[in-house]
Amino acid sequence: MVQLEYHVGADLSIEYVKIWSSTPRGYLSLVCDYVVAAHRPNGAGARFSNGFHSRDLGQTLDLILMNQNLFSNQWRANNNTMIQVRPPSEEQIALAKERVKDALNLTAPPPRVPRLSKAAAAASRVLDGATETTA
Repeated sequence: MVQLEYHVGADLSIEYVKIWSSTPRGYLSLVCDYVVAAHRPNGAGARFSNGFHSRDLGQTLDLILMNQNLFSNQWRANNNTMIQVRPPSEEQIALAKERVKDALNLTAPPPRVPRLSKAAAAASRVLDGATETTA
């Protein structure tokens, strides 16, 4: 089981998240915490603990918490919440991977447009000028 704790601030945005992992005997071990930049002087991001680390989890937390305005919410201001999540089925894992992939594609930077060399740009201007004068 995984336990998530988060705090919603006065502006209705999530200020921090803590993720805990449960051992077979029910003891909780901190996996990571994430504090949004406005609430951590040295910057936002996931800090992993107790030997845990996941680049993908860190990136997913970044994606969600840095784009909170894209998600609907029904939070109450100045509220602490805890959610316990049981292990997902194989079908749920596949669906989640697809949704994360789709979400990452939505926030991907636009493709780079190749730049013309100085000579090609000059030739293009000459051709544009020639077209304008002959028309």
